[in-house]
Amino acid sequence: MVALTLVARLGVLLRAEDSPLFAQQPGDSTYYLAWGARIAAGEWTDGQAFYGLPLYPWMLGGLSALGAPLPWTILFLQILADSLVALLIFDLAAWVGEKRISGVASTPPTTFPLLASLGWLLFVPAQSLAISVMPNSFAVLAFWAFANWFLRGRLQSPVWQGLLAGFALGVGAMLSANVLFLLLLVPFAFWRGGDTGHWGASASRVLAGSCCAALGVGLGCSPSWYHNYFVARDGAVLSAHGGVNFFIGNNPEANGYPSFPKGMRPSQAGMLADSITFAERAAGHPLKRSEVSRFWSQQASQFISENPFAWMRLLGRKIRNYFSAFEYDDISVMFAFREQSITLPGLSFGVVALAGLTGFAAAWRERPRLRWVAAVGALHLFSVLPAFVTERYRLVAVPALLVGFAGGGEYLLEKIRGGLTRSVLTRTLLPMGLFGALVLWPQKDPKLGLLNEYNYAVRLFDAGAIDEAYPPMQRVYAQSSDNAELNLLLGNYWQAKGKTREAVQFYRTALALDPQLTRAWNNAALIAVDEGKWEFAERCIAHVLEQAPGNPKALFLRARILSARGDLAGSEAALNQAAASADAPAGVRELRREVIRRRLEARP
Repeated sequence: MVALTLVARLGVLLRAEDSPLFAQQPGDSTYYLAWGARIAAGEWTDGQAFYGLPLYPWMLGGLSALGAPLPWTILFLQILADSLVALLIFDLAAWVGEKRISGVASTPPTTFPLLASLGWLLFVPAQSLAISVMPNSFAVLAFWAFANWFLRGRLQSPVWQGLLAGFALGVGAMLSANVLFLLLLVPFAFWRGGDTGHWGASASRVLAGSCCAALGVGLGCSPSWYHNYFVARDGAVLSAHGGVNFFIGNNPEANGYPSFPKGMRPSQAGMLADSITFAERAAGHPLKRSEVSRFWSQQASQFISENPFAWMRLLGRKIRNYFSAFEYDDISVMFAFREQSITLPGLSFGVVALAGLTGFAAAWRERPRLRWVAAVGALHLFSVLPAFVTERYRLVAVPALLVGFAGGGEYLLEKIRGGLTRSVLTRTLLPMGLFGALVLWPQKDPKLGLLNEYNYAVRLFDAGAIDEAYPPMQRVYAQSSDNAELNLLLGNYWQAKGKTREAVQFYRTALALDPQLTRAWNNAALIAVDEGKWEFAERCIAHVLEQAPGNPKALFLRARILSARGDLAGSEAALNQAAASADAPAGVRELRREVIRRRLEARP
């Protein structure tokens, strides 16, 4: 099954090569690639606490430094990791179905474990994420490799095996913080007698093993906390982006999916810049990244303390979202690759969730090992609830659900062979109906249903396929014309087509809907600069710099205006400030050289 999954994923990757979306990776991927490129160039740190988990960009940077071609090398490694997940699913499903007779293990079943691993091969979100520059395939493999280790094997030595287990979790946490929730399994792994089914290790043994595992976690993630505490002089253990994620998932407008404040860009790079800008503007002075995280955490905590019942309803909605058939694809890879006929026809999350939950309920009593797999799945659910639900976040749940399907399928097959009874049907059909209501609960917000098409249009536009991007833009606009981001996108479309009057009209609408949308001010200023309307351009730039004083695009536009007006000193100062940003526009250095040349020529 590993080889079959590997071949299938390679086929998807080869089909993706012909798509305009392949070279233009989504926003979070661009952020990781840029971070990895800086590491490969020798810029190991920017002197501030990490804003994002560092292991994946360090993998990218290491591969690039070794001369490996990107993104091909990392995508092949992701495909390999994704294929190994199929093996873990087969192994866990076979372990769940294995019986012990007089202490001797029987031959494990293979039919349903094979079907479960085939389900992973055909799972459409896994296909899409495996060929995107995102750490999800590695995160799923790490989570279930650790879970399989703790469930299958008895931890014998509380010192060395406890340290090793904790160290592995600590390293994995620098890739995906969710794996830290598996630390809760360590005491049970010491207490439980592995596959023998016996319980009752001494309390001192369990305590010693748990303490050593906790120490191992600190050692495993030491590169991260050492950098943050001693290099950046900041108080973040893993990353300083946890606070803003907590707020995005817990605020008055939250709906269980990402709910960004007005004006904050949803991409990783945009969220980094905007969350810092918003927090510093509220504080009135510069902040360390851990202080930015604390600012957003306090906002979320205030909402929770002042609205406890609303927050409890929000938690319930997150649980419903977690198992829902509705896809919230925040980086628009699944919908986009389906539209481009890149991924194989296959299973959606709703089908897997319904089959897995029904299987857990049907075989809960007869398959005690299935309860452990369900417990691991519940740990992942708890790790997601503090933030929000997206398709890539709940990808880790899919192996548990596929194992649940295999365990329930084996149980039902046994009962069918022995003759169906009323109790068996009740334990199968009743849960199927209840879970079907949960999974198929309709999504009532029509704007959420438009998100995939909107993101697809954005990706096509960013890839340069602007004519292909226009039809999905229009379809979304017909149902959601009051969306500021959509009006901005349509303004960008008309600007790219050279129709500045239509572009300015859409920018004006976007700014009327969201006056803090700095990108609309920037783009309107760009049109004004190109047309020589200096005063209007200055007003637009002033709005941007009021909200984001260090915005490199606005500084670049200001420098162009000052240069055109003959203020070369002011232009050079603005260009120096813009060039200091990692997001400096492409023309900054060229204009700076020209301004310096003109200043030298002007000297007597």
